[in-house]
Amino acid sequence: MTSWILHPVTETVAGLTEVPAETRAALRDGPDDAASFRAAHDGLPALRQIETGPKVSVAPGAKGSLRVVAWNVERLRHLQDTAALLLRERADVSVITEIDKGMARTGNTHRTAELSAALGQPYAFAAEFVELDLGTPGERTDHAGQTNTLGFHGNAVLSRLALQRPVLFRLEAEGHWFGWGRGEPRVGGRIAVGGQVMLDGVAVTVVGLHLESHSNPAHRAGQMARLLELIAQYDASAPVLIGGDVNTSTMSWADRAVGRPED
Repeated sequence: MTSWILHPVTETVAGLTEVPAETRAALRDGPDDAASFRAAHDGLPALRQIETGPKVSVAPGAKGSLRVVAWNVERLRHLQDTAALLLRERADVSVITEIDKGMARTGNTHRTAELSAALGQPYAFAAEFVELDLGTPGERTDHAGQTNTLGFHGNAVLSRLALQRPVLFRLEAEGHWFGWGRGEPRVGGRIAVGGQVMLDGVAVTVVGLHLESHSNPAHRAGQMARLLELIAQYDASAPVLIGGDVNTSTMSWADRAVGRPED
């Protein structure tokens, strides 16, 4: 396992470090052994960064309770409908999984920044994966001949409250998505993104996670245990709220979804 992911990542940037198209193509078309994955994983600064922005006026904290929404938005294809629902629900914090940045399948746009603008809320976004091609087999067919400008796919936290100490927890670096074995070549691994908001003067750690779909309950339990260890490093005393896509199932991926592409 790559040693640096054994600790919370706290580097914030205005924009994730871009991975040139030629680099992505070389990784896609090159060897897919474990050593090549580790070199790619550790060589991409974007995988150890949290993109934050913009600077807008927000409430310093909440009183009495927190209203939190967790949602897998599936690339955030339906931006306006998603924004409308979040505004209607009046969430203090939204933990969002599966958001594109610079992917042809979503118009090569920055979906998190667009959602942030629609809500009037700042965000913290991290790349779960650097996509090396157009996505799933169906997405490659639908967008044949197009090109990803950036190839980022990840998770985000948006908040109408001040989000303090943004943090990224990388839950694994196993490399099972590297190469064409799952029909969607990528560099990266499952993550959780979070930060702290104030509730009645107390810092509360809010985390949005995405556990592995192509695995089994024991593997996902291991990812959750790892997340709890990382949260304890981040702040062992603060109350914690965890939400997101845990891909809950009592069966393995092979047993329940043979041949079906899924994130």
